[in-house]
Amino acid sequence: MPDNSSPHHHAMVRTRLADNDIEPAFLPTYRSWPNWIEAEFAALRYFALNRTDHCSHDDQSAAIAAYVRWRNARAEPTTTVA
Repeated sequence: MPDNSSPHHHAMVRTRLADNDIEPAFLPTYRSWPNWIEAEFAALRYFALNRTDHCSHDDQSAAIAAYVRWRNARAEPTTTVA
């Protein structure tokens, strides 16, 4: 699902999508909830960044990397509910 960024509506992009038999399904403007990556970013913020006071960017990067390693070790394929 592409977002509603203006380049996604450009004639060249639309032509290329049509040439490859791809039909875009645009997300509603200002509706991040259908975009699955937003849920991942929310979890990252909650588990690695909220209520923290990292002393440096390196400490913050280490916290983010630790969360990503933890999440990837437990990742399962995502499924949609119809």
